[in-house]
Amino acid sequence: MFLGPGAVVADAVIDAVAGASRGAAEIVDGGEVSYRKRKDEAARVLRELGGGAEPRRVVVLIDDVDRAAPPEMLAMLKLVKLVADLPNVSYVIALDKDRVSRALSGTLATGDGSDYLEKIIQVGVSLPPFPRDRLARLVVEQAQEVAKAAGLDTTTLDVDWSGWDGLREGGYIGIARRAVRTPRDVTRLLNAFRFAALSSDSRADVHPADLLLLCALQVRFLEVYHAVRDNRRFFLHEEWSHMIARAGRRSESADTARAERQSRLTALLTKAGQQDADTAEARQFAESTPTQRTVGGGTPSLALEIVLALFPDCIEAKQNEHESPRLRREARIASPDHFDGYFRLDPPPGVLKRAEIQAVFDELCLETFDDDQAQAMAVMAAGLSEDLRASLQQGLSDAAGGLSRPAALVVLKSLPVLARARAVDGAGGQADTSFPGESIGILVLRAAAEARQTSDPAARAAVIDRVLEVLEALRDDDSAELANDLSYRPPRSLDLTEAEVQRIAAAGLSPAENVVRSRFADPGAVRAAGREFSHDLWRWRRLAEISSATAEGQEYPPIQEFLTGLLAGDSLAVAEVIALAAGWGGDPDTPGLDMYSPMERHQSLVRVMNPSEVLQVAEAVIARGDLQHTTWPHLLEAFVDSERQVLAALSDTPRSTQPPSSSHR
Repeated sequence: MFLGPGAVVADAVIDAVAGASRGAAEIVDGGEVSYRKRKDEAARVLRELGGGAEPRRVVVLIDDVDRAAPPEMLAMLKLVKLVADLPNVSYVIALDKDRVSRALSGTLATGDGSDYLEKIIQVGVSLPPFPRDRLARLVVEQAQEVAKAAGLDTTTLDVDWSGWDGLREGGYIGIARRAVRTPRDVTRLLNAFRFAALSSDSRADVHPADLLLLCALQVRFLEVYHAVRDNRRFFLHEEWSHMIARAGRRSESADTARAERQSRLTALLTKAGQQDADTAEARQFAESTPTQRTVGGGTPSLALEIVLALFPDCIEAKQNEHESPRLRREARIASPDHFDGYFRLDPPPGVLKRAEIQAVFDELCLETFDDDQAQAMAVMAAGLSEDLRASLQQGLSDAAGGLSRPAALVVLKSLPVLARARAVDGAGGQADTSFPGESIGILVLRAAAEARQTSDPAARAAVIDRVLEVLEALRDDDSAELANDLSYRPPRSLDLTEAEVQRIAAAGLSPAENVVRSRFADPGAVRAAGREFSHDLWRWRRLAEISSATAEGQEYPPIQEFLTGLLAGDSLAVAEVIALAAGWGGDPDTPGLDMYSPMERHQSLVRVMNPSEVLQVAEAVIARGDLQHTTWPHLLEAFVDSERQVLAALSDTPRSTQPPSSSHR
């Protein structure tokens, strides 16, 4: 009940009106015991209220009649009818006339609900529908306020209203316009968005427009929302490779996989409770081409349109390598790194927040970046798990993707400082822990590629000087690996000259040697390392050739000296030496020697060691009966047979090509 401004209603008025209402309720229930008495008392008080020095009028507001059950609607309207003649009182009833008329028609004996309403309502006022464009604008404006409070990037929700055509259905705002039909829809959508954006820190890594569309799906089509949440592998193309493998011939594989995905999407919507008509529209839209969709080849159901807006390539070919970084950088739901974060309240494990990664990157972009900041970064990195380090590396790579040339030059200046930093343990000593070298390497590649985009020779040369500073500052293993990456297959974006490639390789040569000599000082470590030993040794050899420390294909004394000493200390490591020389990965079921001719294997071995010395050690191992104690006995036997043939052919001296006796096998 609403009274005019400043009015104070006596308890008697309230009691009188309430009493009349109770009496009317008794009439509705079939009784008339005290109804007249209470109504007369209410009428007397109401007349006094309207005829005093400051006349007041009572207005009774009745809302949501159409949301009641039909018997309750009838009871409420009967109540109004019974007390409608009270003096100095007006009744304002808010209802959906068509809906109430239909409900009353099934309840009244006469069956005509519209006529019954006309007998009660004296003046009907039809409210105009709320404009869809205005509802959409309410959604955007309030969603931006929520996003700002949650620390999200509100620019992704920006709409140029001055140039926006309200009839256009493109983009997230066009879908939002279709998703909200009433102010109540706006409230429900924004409540869901507010909870999703503010409920947990894990929401810091979401794209606001994607989150808003997902909330629209949750509010309007809950079962479809659940279907998306529970079918990550489908929507993120994690099933794509499996479909391609099953499809058969390459020419048919993409079409077959696409057809399977169309059927799967239709099935998901059907299971999620979409109507038959929506399912038919979904299939028609899913089977149309992107061009047909652009020119109006079909209008999908709203649920399908939201799904395709969130996962635009869920039917088409898998994301290419250039699209994935963008989705990850923007924290889109279609990115495998961010999908789970849209459906959980706790932060996903093994993933750093974008804000944390961006804070690291922003510091590297400061002209004032110093040793203290680098030290703090090294300490931070020392506490990260392996998964979080991978997340940091990927995030920094994405952040560096949009570097400008001035910013790239600043980053190149900061990286040597960061590379020199080491984490300090609790006792104040220096721990052998630094900022991840892989992450520094990625930043070097990104920043150097952008900084080299100039025609000034001096400026281009200065970039290489910065790269060499980083190589000098990094730990040996990281320095050797980065030098190998930059010189063995130089990225085209760097446009390196031959002399620059040689300088980079030379900078990594000594670190590569240090790694091998320190890591494999114990001969037994070679057999335990396997593939790692092969990688480190060939990296050392490759950098020696690229830097012109030795001619390609020729002997390199430091490596020969190392391997000779290795075999002298542990002759059973001879199988590993042969495997790395032959380019064999070490799979015991795939000897690998058949990939190359005996002469090719011989020439490969020459690059790291004297083949005759290796053969002598191998023959001695077999003669002692230690063959079965080696890592790959069959590899050793095959090498002895083939190498005897090669050496005999090279020397033109007949040698026995018979394999060792079976007693030594």
